[in-house]
Amino acid sequence: MGKQYSNYTLKVALPESNVSHVVSLSGSSTLEELHHLIQDAFEFADDHLYGFFMDNCPYSEDAYYAPGDEEERCADEVTLDELSLKVGRKFLYIFDFGCDWNFTIQVQ
Repeated sequence: MGKQYSNYTLKVALPESNVSHVVSLSGSSTLEELHHLIQDAFEFADDHLYGFFMDNCPYSEDAYYAPGDEEERCADEVTLDELSLKVGRKFLYIFDFGCDWNFTIQVQ
């Protein structure tokens, strides 16, 4: 029998626009896959770097970055199950480090 993965429902909000979307992913999904879902849901062009800040603090050390960014921890190398996400946990997704689109993500 294969490994059992969790399923996650995440509320992704862009506070400055008062828009939010709920997305669902398997625990085998990477943060990069979550990035692509967010890009599609909010109709962004996916043309800039990004980072996920797991302690909900912008530019903290507890982060995973876009592949190709020169940081050590890459979003395509960690799955949601590896992050030990629990209901109620919040983390931050920042897209485009020039404009700093700050999305809040909460595990539902």
